[in-house]
Amino acid sequence: MRGKKLLIITSVFFLPLWISAGNARSEESLSQLDKEKKQFQELIRWQQSSNPIKLSLVEAMTKAEKIPKVNSYAYAIESSLADLNSSRAEWWPTLSFDLSQTYITGTKWYKQPSLCDGEADCVTSFDQKKRYSYPTISIDLDWTFIDFTIIPSIKSDFFLLKESQENYDNSIKEAQQNAADDYINLQYAIAKYQSYKILAVNALDLYVKSVLLYETSIASRYDSVKQKGTLLSYIASATDAIRSIHAYQEDLKYSIGYQGDASNLIPSESLDQLMSWKIDKEKTLELSIKNSNQLMAKKYLEESYVFTASKYANEYLPTLGISLTGEVENIKGYPSYGESYQSNYRSRTKDFTGMITLEWDFFDGGSNWQTSKSYKAKAAQEKELYKDLYDQLISDTMISFLNVEDLTTEIMVNKLTVENGVQLLKMDNAALLYGVGDVTTITQDQSNIVSESQTLLNNLSAYNKSIVDLVVKTGIGIDNIKYGTPIDPIRILEQLNF
Repeated sequence: MRGKKLLIITSVFFLPLWISAGNARSEESLSQLDKEKKQFQELIRWQQSSNPIKLSLVEAMTKAEKIPKVNSYAYAIESSLADLNSSRAEWWPTLSFDLSQTYITGTKWYKQPSLCDGEADCVTSFDQKKRYSYPTISIDLDWTFIDFTIIPSIKSDFFLLKESQENYDNSIKEAQQNAADDYINLQYAIAKYQSYKILAVNALDLYVKSVLLYETSIASRYDSVKQKGTLLSYIASATDAIRSIHAYQEDLKYSIGYQGDASNLIPSESLDQLMSWKIDKEKTLELSIKNSNQLMAKKYLEESYVFTASKYANEYLPTLGISLTGEVENIKGYPSYGESYQSNYRSRTKDFTGMITLEWDFFDGGSNWQTSKSYKAKAAQEKELYKDLYDQLISDTMISFLNVEDLTTEIMVNKLTVENGVQLLKMDNAALLYGVGDVTTITQDQSNIVSESQTLLNNLSAYNKSIVDLVVKTGIGIDNIKYGTPIDPIRILEQLNF
């Protein structure tokens, strides 16, 4: 019977039954209160897109793999591969081919017996100048088959290629992580808006009641003014949450490479469930270290610097090679260089030369030596950075793992606290209508609910971000993201809208 009685008493629709005819508000005052109520309701309205694109967390993380920033790392791999092939080409001989055409001018001779009166050896020369041409073909082969800088150069470029590949894989993970964080932030902003909207609607209802109770002398003017202040604070928080929704939609748009209107992006999953993680601490740490692309990239960069230092040091060693040169020249026709007749003139020359070359740049003022020392120092620096990154990875992984462990219990306590606060507010509201309560108590109840509900949402957000962080670090695959225990923080607050 008590539950039914409270339900009737706390309903705003039955409240006018408490108001005596003599103390009833004027029709004008009631109209003003109704107008004020509609204004407050409009302030907390979130205008959603008419063409929403609903994305799951996994879908958002998958789309992030194709953003321009990730693609840029793919081109870095192509560049590093080309550098490696260029270094390998240093092993091969160089072969050059040259074809030239030479033009000369000579006198053309003609044998015309009819003009020589039967003389057999008579020739007649027409002083006619004519250009003749002939080709010259040159082939050069150079091969430095002993060069102590080539192998270090190839190994250096090889490790730079491996570093580029690790950076590409890491860029995918970072893109997934950023998309997941933005997605969960958007979930949080929407849940925050929904919670403050519920609290604002409830505070609005209590404000209307406090005004009516003031008119019936059950409550004071101070009570209604104080409740209005509480209402306005919730409205301000709800509008701030709307602003956060718009900001996180823009962040998510960027992180997944979406080209349309950011307001269309809506999570298909609400911030109301805990993801599950069933890998123990030792295995989690082992997988995180094993699958860390950042660690491997640092290691490969260190190796590259070591071999680059070796390359410059080897510049002081001699190189040995061979050089072959061949030239073929072919002249034919009737170019004359003298006064005699040259019938069917033809000249062909061939020239081949071979050399063994030994080069030794044993002194350059110390330039290559200092460059070698510079790369040795860079290698040492990367080694220390590797150690620091390793320790940071262990720390970050442990924080995420412990967050999952610790927040599980804390979230359940938060949930129970919010449920208890909702029930307490409902009872104190009923007591106020009986004339034995006060608005100060109700205001405190509302403040406690706000504090605990926001703590619950914050912890839910931190918990799920930690799960995503572990998924990405261990490399178990985003498809393995599973949801477990439902929390439903918004549904708990919806009990206030009775």
